[in-house]
Amino acid sequence: MSQTKNPKPDRAPDEETHGEGAPSDVVKARADQAYYAELFIDALGDPDNAPLGWWHLKLWNGP
Repeated sequence: MSQTKNPKPDRAPDEETHGEGAPSDVVKARADQAYYAELFIDALGDPDNAPLGWWHLKLWNGP
């Protein structure tokens, strides 16, 4: 996800999900296909809970 193609809707996201490690290609594709998406990647993570880092995705399906 390199560019924002639409303005961020003024409401809660339709879906939020997260996972450990680097986001998969499926996660990146879902972000690219959404009306608006925020994908946050924390590469450092937490030594006990997420040693490989983690990602968090917020998706909006429409305005």
